[in-house]
Amino acid sequence: GVNNWTFDNLRFTDSNATFGRNVSTNNGGSGDIIVNGVLTVGLGSDAQPTTLRGNGRTWTLANTNSAKPLVVDAAKGVFTAQTSTVEYTGDNNSGNVTLEDVTYNNLTLGGSGLRQIENRASFFCPLGSSC
Repeated sequence: GVNNWTFDNLRFTDSNATFGRNVSTNNGGSGDIIVNGVLTVGLGSDAQPTTLRGNGRTWTLANTNSAKPLVVDAAKGVFTAQTSTVEYTGDNNSGNVTLEDVTYNNLTLGGSGLRQIENRASFFCPLGSSC
């Protein structure tokens, strides 16, 4: 559809012991997915991996108080960007925001404060931000 979908927290996991799970948005829609909490893909305790395909949607991570608004489990989670846009628009009132170390098609940074790519030592500020 054309309407945005908004969630507090959104978690895609797979407890099926036989098959992995693939999650994808519908090609015919144009609405964005907005997560005001944490978007989680896969859990270490999952029986099989979970793959989230970004498709052509905009995924807005708008959490205003999270150090890591996107969590993709290293062993049981996969994020495939495809033609999607991921927007980190929130900030972390008590520190820096960590960006998940995945491949993005389009990445937009908003909010304020320092940003750090997971498992990397360097920090940077979003364009136009006063860090």
